[in-house]
Amino acid sequence: MIDDLVAALRANTCTVSGPMNVDDARAAVVARAAEHALVACNADVPVPGLLDALRARDIEILATDDPSWAARLPDVGVGITGSYRAVAQPAAIALVAAPGSPRATSLVPPEHICVLRVADVVPTLADAMQEI
Repeated sequence: MIDDLVAALRANTCTVSGPMNVDDARAAVVARAAEHALVACNADVPVPGLLDALRARDIEILATDDPSWAARLPDVGVGITGSYRAVAQPAAIALVAAPGSPRATSLVPPEHICVLRVADVVPTLADAMQEI
């Protein structure tokens, strides 16, 4: 199931890293984000210590509760989000839109990093709909 999702995402020109453990995921996100001086990061990213790791690389984080968030979001190089579910067939990732996790984080920046947990992948859209 995971292989199907990865293959389908890559066929849609997504860059896919993983599956990997949390420490490797943190390192991969930081390495990718390090190409940018300013990133936006939603509250739903399931990687403990990510914000500290980004700051350790002198990457500025635009928090969703920052009063200037809407004005500064167009200057962000990458938006980092978590996901609610992922569907293997057809390949789809469901993002959360909620306080602390605005949709614009995935839509406005030129690059989007979505961290999803293997446990949140379901085989089919019907399986996802049944859970919802």
